[in-house]
Amino acid sequence: MYTHQYRDLCHEENRLHIIETDNLGTFYKHVNKRIRHRDTVPALIDNNGLTVTAEEEKANILNKYFAYVGIVDNGRVPYSIQIQPSNVFDTVVFDEQNIMQAIRKLKINLSAGPEGLPPLLFKYLQLSIVKPLALLFTQLFSVGAIPGV
Repeated sequence: MYTHQYRDLCHEENRLHIIETDNLGTFYKHVNKRIRHRDTVPALIDNNGLTVTAEEEKANILNKYFAYVGIVDNGRVPYSIQIQPSNVFDTVVFDEQNIMQAIRKLKINLSAGPEGLPPLLFKYLQLSIVKPLALLFTQLFSVGAIPGV
């Protein structure tokens, strides 16, 4: 038996198993897996009506199209009306209850953020860091800047 025939039979058997289990989650997992494995750009039809499947040719067709429909920059900045906002915050205050709520909403199974600190650390230290974080955030917003690295 040829390899591709054997593979097709295995896939068919797998599909039947998914149907027979009558598990909606397994079905959607199978469908989503199939959807994700599509080519990023499907076959295109060029100006001559020919189907193009080569990546470089597809890129050239899309480049020509977007260059055609795009706007050429004339170097002039468009005029815009300057509007002063009517509602301006004079002060922003972060209270400890809001910081505590935000920390409680953190998901502990997520990875660390750009600062390298995992959410679990904030959960464990929440009672110790709530007041300093509230003061820090309030001060940063009052100055209107975040210090550089």
